[in-house]
Amino acid sequence: MSRQRYWGIPIPIWVPEDADSGDDATLDEEMIVIGTRKELADRADQDIDPDEIDLHRPTVDDITITEAGTTYRRIEDVFDVWLDSSVATWGTLGYPTETQDFDNLWPADLIIEAHDQTRGWFWSQLGMGTTAFGESPYKEVLMHGFANDKHGRKMSKSVGNIVTPEEAIERAGRDPLRAYLLSHDQQGVDLSFDWDGLGSMVGTLNICWNVFRFPLTYMDLDGYDPADPDLSKGELTTVDEWVLSRLQSVIEEATEAWDEYRIDDALTTVLDFVTEDVSRFYIKATRERMWAEGDDPSKIGAYGTLATVTNAVIRLLAPVTPYMAEEMYQTIDGSETTVHALDWPTVDDSLRDPNLEADMAVLRDVEEAAANARQRGGRKLRWPVSRVIVETDDEEVAGAVDNLADLLSERVNTREIEVVSEFDELIEFAEPQMSEIGPAFGGDAQDVMDAVDGATRDEVEAGITVDGEEIDLNDEMIEYRKEPPEGVTGTDFEGGTVYVDTTLTDDLESEGYARDVIRRIQEMRKELDLDVESEISVGIAAADDQVAAFVDDHSELISEEVRAAELNDVPSDDADRLETWEIESTEVEIGVSVLAEQTA
Repeated sequence: MSRQRYWGIPIPIWVPEDADSGDDATLDEEMIVIGTRKELADRADQDIDPDEIDLHRPTVDDITITEAGTTYRRIEDVFDVWLDSSVATWGTLGYPTETQDFDNLWPADLIIEAHDQTRGWFWSQLGMGTTAFGESPYKEVLMHGFANDKHGRKMSKSVGNIVTPEEAIERAGRDPLRAYLLSHDQQGVDLSFDWDGLGSMVGTLNICWNVFRFPLTYMDLDGYDPADPDLSKGELTTVDEWVLSRLQSVIEEATEAWDEYRIDDALTTVLDFVTEDVSRFYIKATRERMWAEGDDPSKIGAYGTLATVTNAVIRLLAPVTPYMAEEMYQTIDGSETTVHALDWPTVDDSLRDPNLEADMAVLRDVEEAAANARQRGGRKLRWPVSRVIVETDDEEVAGAVDNLADLLSERVNTREIEVVSEFDELIEFAEPQMSEIGPAFGGDAQDVMDAVDGATRDEVEAGITVDGEEIDLNDEMIEYRKEPPEGVTGTDFEGGTVYVDTTLTDDLESEGYARDVIRRIQEMRKELDLDVESEISVGIAAADDQVAAFVDDHSELISEEVRAAELNDVPSDDADRLETWEIESTEVEIGVSVLAEQTA
């Protein structure tokens, strides 16, 4: 428990001046142990003020005690640092000199250190606490891991693999570094620091920032105050009700995670909600509502929903990304000095709808499967399809699709949603089994295999002929695989299979071209850095007459979507932006001229 060092807490033991340090028995019998400042002042040869004296070296080294004709000197040793640290929980409270804070605050609620302190600070405090008071000096322990290099090796100057906080902050920023470190399991698990992982966190927080900024321009134009959202004003849609319910689940899950010191789970829950639920789903489903004129009830409902989500998310992120959260809060509110003065969000049970959340989870699975089926069928999402078929034998999945059929139709861009327990349009193709055909047909087996392979069940049942003679086949000789008919592609999901009919009609093709033209004009608006309210004149010339007719058929849709006051057949040579695009192998020239640019 002692160390021969200068710095540290001096051991308060005085021994005779001529005592032999090796004679332990004599020291035990003759040494004086001083317990308080007052006792030292009373017994010291020097004049000491017990309240002012510095009890560290070198001051205490000069103090002597003379009793019964013997002069005593203090031994030069200091306490081991771990013994010093073992009294931290009450030493920092001024105990035993002061008792009020000790009575109110001891034992400590929580102690946090890395797992190397199992035999260090954790143990030294536990040992001293139980020795001095008969109980643990802390209620809970959180033991985190180390930050190693990306290969899991200890960071070391000699190895040259050290990453300093300053370097990481310079490259990524303070909030991304904090979020990256805290997104890792904090309960005893080491982190293998990786620059790519830090970079991914930068991207994730950029999404959070973009989600925050998305509605502000529209709200500002309409004079809407996001600091004080009122959900009773406006009209809430199904996606509004869903994202508000999801928000309550996120608040509950994040709060429980924080209470259990699962900081990584708390953070991941919030970030996944913002990036997956809000950014990838809700905003995409809501974007067009921002363009409605005036006090449109649906738009006001979207404003209220986004503002409610934003206000809660800012507070959920504040402990981990304080700078970003502060900037967000001061931008939309700022009535308090800091975001950190706000209350932690609480669950609003009136906004919870577990059934809707469950149904929407199914919808999103179906939507993803439909997107994969579209990709396999070579049909882009902007192009509508005639029907999407959901095959499932799960009643909950079928019920969810039925409940949200209108929203699903919009999300997957289809004219019709069908829910079936079995898709009866699948075609069965024969797969001959050599293990059965070989012994039965001998030398003719390969001819039989070739004749059977790829035939439909109807063709097999009608009779397969080889060299003009019908052959006799039994059920063991053939297995069948099911495939969708031409123009239909399918993708499995957890609850069944989604089939997308990509067969084109003139009507579908016409709208598809129009949607592609809209996309190109929107890109040109963005390149011109136009405000959402800025009106334009558009000229469109397609190299193919049929495509030109398709575009003309949807002139009203195009004008509305791109805010075009004029739509002409020929682009103006004086257009502010003139570009030639290739749409489905057809060249389309588009000119955009700014008519009235909105100013703040």
